Amino acid sequence: MKTVNSITWSDEKLRSNVERLRGSQIAAEIGESIRSINQRNLFLHYHFSQISDLLMSKDEIHQTIQMNRQIRLVARKPEEVIDFYSHRNICSDIGANIYGFIQSKHAVVDMLCYVICLALDYKPGKSEFRNFDFTKKMLKGTDSTKLLKNELDKICGDHNFDYLKELTNTAKHQRLVKITFDDASNSPQFEAFNDFPKRDVLKFLDQIHDSNGKKVINVLKELDHLIPNIS
Repeated sequence: MKTVNSITWSDEKLRSNVERLRGSQIAAEIGESIRSINQRNLFLHYHFSQISDLLMSKDEIHQTIQMNRQIRLVARKPEEVIDFYSHRNICSDIGANIYGFIQSKHAVVDMLCYVICLALDYKPGKSEFRNFDFTKKMLKGTDSTKLLKNELDKICGDHNFDYLKELTNTAKHQRLVKITFDDASNSPQFEAFNDFPKRDVLKFLDQIHDSNGKKVINVLKELDHLIPNIS
């Protein structure tokens, strides 16, 4: 699991452009939302780093004595490696950080879409929410927003985001999907749930984390370019 630096965004230009178009109240609300996005990005990066430390490869587990603050384990047999991932304290620590990670990621996308709705004056009906589904539907309507929609799709338009949504909702309303250790692939796995097959934990979290920084910034940059051209 590689280390990726967290990225934050300055909202000064966007707030200035929105204030001219929508007024100071909307601009201030956008400023608060972008500060929340930046904060969630930092939370996400923190949890990602914690998960990186906890989800160690089998070889690393064999070589280490202190696995984390809660448990010390010297793994001498393959079954001990597998038992590590089912240990109550270890899984509790991993699960808590994964829940914090996926919740922060989902919140970043929802707040990003909320910023777009505020800036472009998209008003949902009673049965709709200012989330990615509503926002993508609204952006689909005009040629001027095509580039913005394309940038948003790079974050939440693929199967990884569909999986993230279900993972987040399952963790929120039921429990975090169980993590097991696959000895054949030498990696921890999310067990299959709902209609989703099992998935490699490290690969999925890497992909989701990579889509968070620069791609979020690209959406905000495209929104920056779009706002001054709105009459």
